[in-house]
Amino acid sequence: MKNIKRLALSLLLSVIALQAQGDLYETKSLVAIEGGYNFNDNSTIERVYGFKVGAESKDNRIFLAARHYDLTTENFYAYGVEFQHFLNFSKYVNLYVGISGGVAHIQESNKKIYKEYYGGDMGFNFHLHQFVDFEAGIKTIKIERLKSPSIGYVSCIIKYNMD
Repeated sequence: MKNIKRLALSLLLSVIALQAQGDLYETKSLVAIEGGYNFNDNSTIERVYGFKVGAESKDNRIFLAARHYDLTTENFYAYGVEFQHFLNFSKYVNLYVGISGGVAHIQESNKKIYKEYYGGDMGFNFHLHQFVDFEAGIKTIKIERLKSPSIGYVSCIIKYNMD
């Protein structure tokens, strides 16, 4: 419970920071679906499915994310916060580098385990339309009980204004 309070406080402070930056740059709200596959043979993770909500400014974005990881031996869910910084080199595509952290809920036989995780991601964000982005990247997470996976993933991101 203590970790969830920390996570909620971190998210709140990040949203306030993005909102403050919104006075300088246009901000957009985001909703995304994500899918990925593990390409690191020494990991037990096979597939990943996720849902994200967040906000973005000119150079940064933040997501509150929930994911389901399919493992060969058990399944787990991860709930966390992601912060990504854009390296804007084109009107149509940019490179992003990000960090993430949160809580993983691992279901193992008849036992539920909660562990903290942290990780990073990087990739390319393609601006298909004013309100639609397509993202392709690599994500890694570090969690105590599992080998560190390297996951290739894609996301479809819907942007909108909340007025």
